[in-house]
Amino acid sequence: MDIANGDLAQDSFVSASPAQPVFEAHAAPTLPLSRIWAALRSGAAVVKGVEQNAERLYITLEQRKPRMSTSRIMRRRLDVLERLLLGDSGKVIAYDLDLSMSTIATDRIMACRALGLDAETSRKPMFLVMAVHAALGMIESVAQIHSASETQTLLSVERPDRQVGCRLTTTEFQVLVDIVDGFTHAEVAHRRGKSIRTIANQLASVFHKLRVSGKGSLLALLARESQGGRCRPRAPLSYERAPAYAIPWPKENERSAQWVQVSQPWGIGLG
Repeated sequence: MDIANGDLAQDSFVSASPAQPVFEAHAAPTLPLSRIWAALRSGAAVVKGVEQNAERLYITLEQRKPRMSTSRIMRRRLDVLERLLLGDSGKVIAYDLDLSMSTIATDRIMACRALGLDAETSRKPMFLVMAVHAALGMIESVAQIHSASETQTLLSVERPDRQVGCRLTTTEFQVLVDIVDGFTHAEVAHRRGKSIRTIANQLASVFHKLRVSGKGSLLALLARESQGGRCRPRAPLSYERAPAYAIPWPKENERSAQWVQVSQPWGIGLG
């Protein structure tokens, strides 16, 4: 499957059998991060798993048949989720779109479910935050492909939170890591053996030092700083046409003789 122009071409991404995907021998195969969000928006892929370790963030995508058309309501819901991943607050989005806060909350939940995501308020996968920023041209990044089959692909990116570690205390950085990993205040408190109030105070200190107003803007900042990001574009990206930055995946007859078969089957240990 191929993530390109918002869809997955069946003959491009992996043309070998699922048990024997074809990867390049001397360089880890990569995929432009910008193409992942376009594929998710089109319905050509859904998220089947999000994991992380101390070094990298992982996401498992499953191929689906792309939607031929998307309803106006679903497009709005995806726009709402996109803006939340960009760091906008629900109140700002509600004002801009002339919607109620309850509608914004419902739109977020329904958009998350359509993408295969956990719809819990506090969980915004950092991987997708980076993918949205890449789709809008705010950062340039690629995801490393670890394994692929006819239906699923496992990708990863380097953790962005390590870029700001020198600006925080050890305790604050540990809390930041837990927030990036999607834990709630209560879960972080349980993991650290602290009270929820203590965690809230430590997180408030993180917000103050990094000059952000909340979790959404914190994740957006990390995405931008991880790649030396640019400012947000004034005009929204149109997903109705092929974006200029999409790069087709090489076809079978375009691969060089250096490409070899990888013997390791699907999946890696995430630790």
